[in-house]
Amino acid sequence: KTYKQKCAAIHGSVAAVFAVQNADHDQKDLELVDQTDCAGGACPIK
Repeated sequence: KTYKQKCAAIHGSVAAVFAVQNADHDQKDLELVDQTDCAGGACPIK
């Protein structure tokens, strides 16, 4: 697949996917910023 096709297949909330993948047992009191702040795949935490 081309890059654009793969990008079109990506969907969902970063925070929701993170919670599912990590079973909410990540570090307490940290939260992901909104996915609109994720540039180039680098999602900071605040």
